[in-house]
Order: sequence, then structure tokens, then C-alpha cells
Amino acid sequence: MWQALRNHGIGVPFRRQMPIGPYFADFACPSARLIVEIDGRTHKNPEAQAKDLARQTWLEKQGWMVIRFEDDQVIGGGQLAVDTIGAAIRARKNHSW
Repeated sequence: MWQALRNHGIGVPFRRQMPIGPYFADFACPSARLIVEIDGRTHKNPEAQAKDLARQTWLEKQGWMVIRFEDDQVIGGGQLAVDTIGAAIRARKNHSW
């Protein structure tokens, strides 16, 4: 995923492990206020899901959009994740915060 996002690979700059408030985003694009999260198996248990929901709710209240992918969607999903991120960026370009 980082190979696709780094060096403006999708047309906008992304940062890896970017701190936002009390959290760290896996990948974040500050100009589009877009966060991309890659979730492994540890995110499937109820406790982790509750923490993820609280985290996402907080981030969205700060004006960020959060897109989540399971790690197998990124590893074996080919271009789907990249296309989804590109579409989200295009949709947010006209949004003013």
C-alpha cells in the first residue's frame, strides 16, 4: 500500500504513521483529510472493534474521513484498494473544511 501512496502516487501526498490527536493513522493525506487504515486479524475481536469505532468516531468529528481495509484486501486485492482511495480523494476535493 505504501508503494502506491508514497511520492504522490495517487496524486496527493500521504504520510505514514501520522499522529492525529491521541491516535496514529496508518496512512493519512492531510490535504484531503483522508485516513487509510489497514486492519489485521487482531481488529476482528469485539474489544478491538469497539476501540476502532471510538477512534473512528473521534477522527470523523475532527473532519477526517476514515477508509478501512482488511489486510487481505490490500495484499491480495490488486488495484481495488488504490482505486477506492483515489475515488475518495476525488469526492473530497470539492469539500471545504
